[in-house]
Amino acid sequence: MTFEFTMTDAKGNFVDCKISSTAMDQLVGIRGTMPSEREEQFLRLRDEIECVASDLFAKAKPKPIRMIRIFHHHIG
Repeated sequence: MTFEFTMTDAKGNFVDCKISSTAMDQLVGIRGTMPSEREEQFLRLRDEIECVASDLFAKAKPKPIRMIRIFHHHIG
């Protein structure tokens, strides 16, 4: 399962993003968060998740990117 969100690049273009449930759980060191709790979990972790997404976006340059996908191996 994934949680979807958007961010904007420096030019104001929207970039679709997804983070896996496993990656969100890994950020807080737990397992098995219920689907009904994902939105609240995302809001608590939003700053950290957006930093990971921004880093992945920056690493993809100069290629244009339309989707950022965050998996557990992106969490360090």
